[in-house]
This record gives sequence, structure tokens and C-alpha cells, in this order.
Amino acid sequence: RYMKLPPNLKTLVRDMFGVVNPLDKIKCEQCEEYIKPDILVTIKDKKRYVSVKSGTANVVHSELITTVVPFLRSCGVSEKCLKTLCLYHFGDGTLDGSGKVRKDYHETYEWLHYDIKRFNDDINDDHNMVISIIERFMFQGVRDDVPGVDYLYFGDLEFGMAISKGQILRHLSVKSFNYYENLHIGPLLIRPHAKYAHTEIKNDYSYKRVDFYWPNLKDDVKYIYQRYSNYYN
Repeated sequence: RYMKLPPNLKTLVRDMFGVVNPLDKIKCEQCEEYIKPDILVTIKDKKRYVSVKSGTANVVHSELITTVVPFLRSCGVSEKCLKTLCLYHFGDGTLDGSGKVRKDYHETYEWLHYDIKRFNDDINDDHNMVISIIERFMFQGVRDDVPGVDYLYFGDLEFGMAISKGQILRHLSVKSFNYYENLHIGPLLIRPHAKYAHTEIKNDYSYKRVDFYWPNLKDDVKYIYQRYSNYYN
């Protein structure tokens, strides 16, 4: 019951549901691994799907480049930008990772410096495109037939903060991320999961995965939590 929760979890429940009766029963269950939310919290007929981050975690999405590229194309990302993404990811001068020598991050950045700037300008100048991409990477994931994320919780049992999808999207509508020079889409920077620079590929699956991470996620969650009010459904 709500009255038996420790203080931090009481705050978490209030942040997600508003005013709660002390005798209300709180149900929490772990979600399936293949969807974006980590836990489902239920009070009566109200449900909240929550993505949980803690410690230094800042990766919000990871996906094979073979599915990332078609998705970005469907959002209207240009072929020039998609080519830059592939060249950046593989770092071997090819679009499919078939090259023999893979550059490290610094070599790749120097090589693609102007193309990376064009990628950042072209995509981040289109706010609607950025939001549609963020919707998938942060909230829905690769499947449309499963529940998406309602809240992002950063913390542990003792202390943490939960911000809603609406709060995050409002933050993105007023915040510029043009100061990032690395390849990025809104607040999310892009990097290969495993680059294998100047060495052999040890895991092809890891080599083809793309990580999308939010630098300073913990601090930004705190800022969003304090800056933007939440609206309960």
C-alpha cells in the first residue's frame, strides 16, 4: 500500500499519479526485455510504463544500423545524411562495414568533419523530424504494437526523479543542442557500440549496433524535473 512505501517511492508514485490515497495498493512488475519500459506501475485502473536509469547510465537506445537507416529514411532524413551516418559508424570508407581497416573516433571525426556538420545542421533544423526520431529512440522502440515509455526515472530505491514524456518533449521544444559538434539528433549523440578500430572484429552483432546516448542525462533529468510541470492523465 502507498502508506507503506519509503519516502522516495512515495514521491515517485505522486509524480506519476498525482494525489494517492494512503490505502491504495501499488502494483509494480518488470516488463518484457524486448520493449522500452523497464517496469509497469499500476494503481487501480491507471498504468504508468517507466524506463529506469541509474548510476552513470546515459544510453537511451541501441539498434542495428541495418534497421536504423531505413527508419531514418522514412522520417525524411536525406540520403547524404544517411551516407554520413554509415561512413561514421563503420569508419572503414564503406557504407556496409566491408573495409579492411577501421579508423578510431578521432580519425573518423577529422575525416568526416564537414559531413558531420552538415548532418547536424540538416536534421536538427527540422524540429518535427527530431521529435519523430526521439519518439522511437526514447519512448516507443522498434515495435509499434507494444506499450511505450510514459516516464523516465533516474535514480535508485533511496533517491531519484521521474520526468514524463510530455516534460521531455516540452524541454526539446525550447532547447537548442546546436553546440554539439559530434554527430547528434537533438540531445542524443551517436556512436558505434563497438568500433574495433585497427583490430579485428570480435562480434559482428556489436559491430553493427548504434548507440544513442544523452550526455549529462542525470543533471538534465533534474533540470527538467524542476523546470517543467507535469500533467496527470
